[in-house]
Formats: sequence, C-alpha cells, structure tokens
Amino acid sequence: MKMAFAKKALAAAVLTVAATSASAALELVQTQTGSHGYAATIWTQTLSFDLFNPANFDGRSLQRVELELTGSSRTTYSFTPTSSSIIAADGKFGALINADVTIGSNDLDILIRPGKTDAITAPVAQGTTYDFGLQEGSGADSKQATDAANLAAFTGSSTFDVNLASYADISFNAVGGNYTSEQTAEALAQFTVKYYVEELPPAASVPAPASLALFGLGLLAMSRKRKAA
Repeated sequence: MKMAFAKKALAAAVLTVAATSASAALELVQTQTGSHGYAATIWTQTLSFDLFNPANFDGRSLQRVELELTGSSRTTYSFTPTSSSIIAADGKFGALINADVTIGSNDLDILIRPGKTDAITAPVAQGTTYDFGLQEGSGADSKQATDAANLAAFTGSSTFDVNLASYADISFNAVGGNYTSEQTAEALAQFTVKYYVEELPPAASVPAPASLALFGLGLLAMSRKRKAA
C-alpha cells in the first residue's frame, strides 16, 4: 500500500511539472523606445528598431511582441465674433497621431487622439476675442502579437521601421454669429517595442556528495533492520 501511494505521489508530481512547463512564464528581454516632438502639426517621422535576434538571447525563440504608442498635444485656440455675439461655444483641441508598423499585419498599426475638451456658456460680444488658453491632452494605446506569422516577421538580424504621423485634431462649435479664429497645435509621440521569450526554468539543485552518502547509509541501516526482524 505504501509503494502504491508513493507511485501515485510521483505521478502527481510529474503532472504538476508538465502543467508548469505548458504555461511557462514569459521574460521581457528587450525594450526599445523612440520619440519625436514637440513639433507643430502636421509632421512625420520614421523610427527604426532592431528585430529580435535569437543569437543574442541564448537561441531562445520570440513568444510575444508588445507595441505601445503614447502621445500628448498642446493646442491654443481663440475666436472673435464678427457679426454678432457668440452665445455659447465648445470644442475639442488636440492631435491625431498614427503609427504605421512596416512589418507584420496591418492590425499592428496604432492610432491615438490626445486632446482636451472645453466650453463656454457666457456670451462673447462682437469684436471681443475669447482665448481658450493652452489646452493639453494625452493618450495611449497598445497592441501585441503572439501568432506565428507576426513573430516570424519580427525575428531577424536587421531592423524595421515605424512611420509616425501627426495632424491637428480640432473641432469647434459656436452658437451665434460669424467669427474669426486663430489656433496653434503641436504634438509629441513615443513608440515602444518589447520582446518576450519563454522564461528559463530554475537550475535544478544537485545533492552534495556527502548528502548522498548519508542517504545511502540510512537506506542500508533500514535494510539491516528489516532483515533482523
């Protein structure tokens, strides 16, 4: 009965090890970041990043790629009623930033719209300029790739490009008469690439020779006791 219990315990241990291996944790091994701005919209910028090279990471294969686009906007906007007062007005002031990833699927492209909304409810008289002041906004989005086709595309010894583009993203609505307006818009963008591989298992502990010797003596003593019985 004791032997049967030991076999069951051993089988359970083997299953536990197998399950752990099947869901092994991932290790972040490389992070790359590039940015551009603040610059007045419209602007474009190309950033280059290294592909994942297994030779630099003990031959381990790529398991996941994470891509993240973050951005911020700074906008000023003012208007002046020219025919009659503006009773109320509201607007969104910011930028539209797009990251076009040149390898892998088109699904990896990222678009963000950092901005801020503001409004007025008191009338602005004809000929009076109303300034919304500095409007600052931020935004972020990310995507990841784990499928074989994309992982293969990100693996190699060369580089790939990410094409960034920024545009002013301003909407303004006014109730009342005609008006003139002035605006400035600029944006900052940052793109990050992260590579993950399967985490290496911890090194197995090897019993010291002295410990093995003591274990052997213990088994020998138990054997002698059984014979004597």
